[in-house]
Amino acid sequence: MADTKLLEKVLSLQGKFQSLQDQLASPEVMSDMKKYVQLNKDYKELEPVVQAGDRYRKLVSDLGIDSLSMLLLSLAAEHKFNMQFENTNHPFETVGEVCDYIATAVK
Repeated sequence: MADTKLLEKVLSLQGKFQSLQDQLASPEVMSDMKKYVQLNKDYKELEPVVQAGDRYRKLVSDLGIDSLSMLLLSLAAEHKFNMQFENTNHPFETVGEVCDYIATAVK
């Protein structure tokens, strides 16, 4: 299941993300502006990836299904409602948001 592996990789970045947070709060790093700027840049690049992984994990957990079931559910919804899930600027965080998206897409 490639989807599971991708999610595992994204979630594994949380350790690096936490480490960057800790380093940025360190007085030693704050006194070294060059290092602070680089760490802050790395942090800002990683932040949306980690947040997206957290939202996806929460959604899957709320549904009580694994990633393969999520894929099958998505395909079934696309077939049932004759629509396609497009890339959205705002990832789904709740089951209600998924339902709202489907309702809007089939209008």
